[in-house]
Amino acid sequence: AQFVPAGPSEELPEQELGVIRRAAEAAWDSKTVILLFATGDFVDLAINWAQATRALGLRNFVLVAMDRKLGDILGRFTNAPGLLLPRVALGTTTITKLSVIGERQRFGLRVLEAGFHVLFVDLDALFLRSPEPLLRDGDIIGERIWGRPRNVVKKWGAAICTGFYFLRATAANVAIFRKTHHLIAEKRQRQPKWQASDQWAINNALDQQVVEWVSGTSMKPISDFSTKFYDNSSHVGYTKLTRTKFVVLPHLAVARSCPILKFGAAKPPAAEKVETRKWKLWQHLLQTSHVLHCFPPDSMPCPELKHGEKGCDKSVIMGSAVHIHGEVVFDRRQGLWFMKEGWEQAIAAPSTRDFWAWLEGQYNGLKPGEAPPENA
Repeated sequence: AQFVPAGPSEELPEQELGVIRRAAEAAWDSKTVILLFATGDFVDLAINWAQATRALGLRNFVLVAMDRKLGDILGRFTNAPGLLLPRVALGTTTITKLSVIGERQRFGLRVLEAGFHVLFVDLDALFLRSPEPLLRDGDIIGERIWGRPRNVVKKWGAAICTGFYFLRATAANVAIFRKTHHLIAEKRQRQPKWQASDQWAINNALDQQVVEWVSGTSMKPISDFSTKFYDNSSHVGYTKLTRTKFVVLPHLAVARSCPILKFGAAKPPAAEKVETRKWKLWQHLLQTSHVLHCFPPDSMPCPELKHGEKGCDKSVIMGSAVHIHGEVVFDRRQGLWFMKEGWEQAIAAPSTRDFWAWLEGQYNGLKPGEAPPENA
């Protein structure tokens, strides 16, 4: 079927569509838009992500504010690469921790329908290099993960993580992505306390299309050390029903499992053999990976308790205050923090309304993996 891009709509009005267009014009292909989503609670991760990406010379991203708090922060600049989610601006929806992912997927669908290739990226998936080489071949391309959804991992050997996944603007992809929207809405109606998961939805939607792998085999398990850290080959398949080319990237390209370093970014003492091996593995990832999407330690709510015990709530991990704090601590310790001290005060009353000039002025000068100076 021929793909005909949609025009402006209530969920993607002309002004917001203009923000998307400007981002696309800055892309390597004039068509790919990187979408990030956040509330005001995530502003530190959002600004650090923008800093890392700016340092690579990339500007084809849009930070979608999912509450007015973040929208107001972006509004302090005349040219911030961001917008307030139109459904929030209209008062049609209020973002909760249960609905945030479903709303992210819904807005992404509108951008895809408008004819743009969409790369969804989580705020903790930091770019070391341009992702462009990873996106050259394939209709749906995603980061490899071995966790959930378990039914798909059991069948394929692994699945795609929606912390980094790409959809090319095709009629078939719009149909598949509409199916994910339907799956999320249907399950949310049945289970109102379920945290909407686009990861569950996109993997199951693809599975329903029946994926035939070119190799004829499933992906190797997470226990295969070489597959995790050294294999640089993608797992490629085609959906039987739509002939959509589906690419699961090697874990090395977008690393989710990362060594946690006892001594942070600093090289360990020679006597620390285990830590030295972990540090060398970290250096390998820094030199080879395009994106680091590391799951940090000490980021689980009430780690000593079970869900429901003594009021412990583990129903929502991603986005909890504990998880966000854990991300920031990890980035600072392992050399993935790029903001100057005092940036929070600087953004409260920016010295310039030019977002890019302000951001460059708040850069701490560190390269990925570099430890901050001792007396910084």
